[in-house]
Amino acid sequence: MSMTQAEKDYRLQCLNSLLVTPHRNREGTGKDDAARQVARAELNRFHDELLEKDPIFYGKLGYWYLQNGRLRDHQETFIANMFISPMGEHRDAAYMVLSEGENFAPYQVERLLRFVRDTKHKRLPRCMRTATLKWFDRLQENPKRFDGAALQARKQLQYIARTTHARMLDRANGILFTGEYPEDSPFAAMRDLSRNDCEPQVIAEALIKHSIPLRICAPFMKKLTPTVMLAVINNMSPAEVINNMGWLQERGVLDNASLKSLVQAKLKEAETSKRVAGLKTRTAVSTGRIKDVDILKQMETVGNKQIKRIGVIKRPTALFVDKSGSMHSAILLGTQIGAVVAQAIEQDVFFGAYMFDTGVYDLGNPGQNLSDWEQAVKNIHAGGGTSIGGPLVKLMRDNKLVEQIIVITDGGDNTPPRFETAYAAYKENMKVEPMVTFIHLPGEPDRLSGELQNLGCEFRKIEGGGDQYSLPEILTLLSRPSMFDLVMEIMDIQLPKRAA
Repeated sequence: MSMTQAEKDYRLQCLNSLLVTPHRNREGTGKDDAARQVARAELNRFHDELLEKDPIFYGKLGYWYLQNGRLRDHQETFIANMFISPMGEHRDAAYMVLSEGENFAPYQVERLLRFVRDTKHKRLPRCMRTATLKWFDRLQENPKRFDGAALQARKQLQYIARTTHARMLDRANGILFTGEYPEDSPFAAMRDLSRNDCEPQVIAEALIKHSIPLRICAPFMKKLTPTVMLAVINNMSPAEVINNMGWLQERGVLDNASLKSLVQAKLKEAETSKRVAGLKTRTAVSTGRIKDVDILKQMETVGNKQIKRIGVIKRPTALFVDKSGSMHSAILLGTQIGAVVAQAIEQDVFFGAYMFDTGVYDLGNPGQNLSDWEQAVKNIHAGGGTSIGGPLVKLMRDNKLVEQIIVITDGGDNTPPRFETAYAAYKENMKVEPMVTFIHLPGEPDRLSGELQNLGCEFRKIEGGGDQYSLPEILTLLSRPSMFDLVMEIMDIQLPKRAA
């Protein structure tokens, strides 16, 4: 599909914007309420503007992001806006995604409904209500799945049922509204456990039989015997095991061979689970609560394999990290992105990292683990001026050819060799025009953007480095031959159509 230069530029800009939305920005709660509200408004403004200016691209981008994106805030806003879009193609696609899929949890469906009713101040479109009712009916048809959903999100299901005037089966009505719990339901089991001082074996059997999750069963676990802990771990998803690994360590689970074996089996599942964030394992490890060497090693493996599932970088790549004055944040972000790229780079493809101020510090490729990168920079401290062209001169002197450069800096290029001059010389000598990914951090005035525009090379500017959820999004772009290729991939998507 052909597009004008203006359309191309705008679509490339929108893709960049998708990378920098912190997780859960659309919910304004807690002590950071004001900041979250501002971020939520920015996210909504981004979607509203794109839907108005480029509705065809919006629908295709939304459907692509539902399949490939990892930030639920964007996923939910895309589908909500597609439901209220004036384009029938958007509404059909949203209907098919919600009514036919099983990937939406009750809390997400509730957020969709609230977004349309409270944020957009609109009545639910008929197609949205019908899709939600179909989703709710499918949930009710599977008693075990409904019970599990109600355990985790009873209030959200109540809201969905009331808002859509859903047809209630007796089981659902009893669990959600009347309190007449079926005897084979987990709610009846929890009622009985709360009334009696049960033996650990009885508690464990009830937990396993009804798949009662940790946060729900905690009040009944007065004694954390191995039998009870076995049941608790058995009911955990791989992501829940990772999130609660410190808690398990502190309660002696990893000192019990049988329980540790079950934990390791869950971590093995996490290697291929779609619900495990690529950098979530690093967050768990960074708390310092996990001491077991075998578990630490396996969690690193989980993180590595999850990163590789996102994409493989097939082009020679260099990472330039600013260590000049006040750029401590760039060093920290550089270690994270460096480890991610090192995991994703194809075997035998060059990847090298360079710290710079007015000099250049060649780190090579320290390894695939974050700990390797932290070790490599432990004696490097922020200070000095800024010469962003320095690493390019180093690459040229070493005769290292790269097709892609990642630069993490505030853009305050204030000391020769400047990036613009060094890039032109590198292009002339190496007969290559590397694509530049500029990750812009706060600091000095940004001169690098102007230099890149003067060069006329292909570049993308990303504001901030994101969090553990959005860093893998950057990898999505780095693993593509170019941003334009990704835009064309999205434009080739055919939206699903609702049956007549």
